[in-house]
Amino acid sequence: MLTADSPSEGLQNAVHHSPDAIVLDISIRDMASFEFMNKLRNNTETQTIPVVLLSAKARWLDSQILQKYQVAGVILKPFNPVTLPAQVAQLLGWDFTSLME
Repeated sequence: MLTADSPSEGLQNAVHHSPDAIVLDISIRDMASFEFMNKLRNNTETQTIPVVLLSAKARWLDSQILQKYQVAGVILKPFNPVTLPAQVAQLLGWDFTSLME
């Protein structure tokens, strides 16, 4: 698991490490998250990486935004950090039990 403290660091990590998925904490007030998504989707090395969003309010995440950025799913805050990996796996259609082995 990799973490990033900024969108630019996250994009560098995505390019250099090709993660299986990205969990992105997003806020409508934080336009840097949308800039990150644009750069991620416009880069041939990262455009197919699935993205799951963490958001405090899902109301503003309409289907057009989710489709535009090819978002795999949304997990609402507050979330339980213990169950987060299972929630991400479920949204991505992964078998969580095999991931734990």
